[in-house]
Amino acid sequence: MSYGDAAKATMICTTILWTKFFGTLLTQGFKGFATGNRPPEDTGVGLGNQSYGMTEGTVSDAAKENEIRWKRVVQNDTENIPLGLVVMWGALAFADDYDAHIAFAISWTIFRLLHTIFYVNKISRMRSFIFILSHIAILAMLINGCIGVFDRFD
Repeated sequence: MSYGDAAKATMICTTILWTKFFGTLLTQGFKGFATGNRPPEDTGVGLGNQSYGMTEGTVSDAAKENEIRWKRVVQNDTENIPLGLVVMWGALAFADDYDAHIAFAISWTIFRLLHTIFYVNKISRMRSFIFILSHIAILAMLINGCIGVFDRFD
């Protein structure tokens, strides 16, 4: 494969991850409506009384847990996706092997999607396993980029 193929794959992965993140943000925001955790001025949009969740006894524990779970998904994405994207694009610039870069970029993207699926569905062991695999994919992109940059700039 060529640099152009790797750049296309990297752009597609970036688009998928942005779409996934935006969807996660929207879902988490709507979970806030269900628990009344939106700002009070959001009461007027017709999705229930909103008070930053300060009205006691009006929301089930399951709804609260669900909202917290989605907040944690957003937090995990915010902690991991930006740096992963920096690595993915930086490694593309100097990749030693474009086929490897494509494989690692696609793997990382799939692992991030699976991480969210497992987190939302309360599958802890797989979520943790996929989290580690996603970081192995990032490490592999870093190594591929380092090999390439040191080969080019002896």
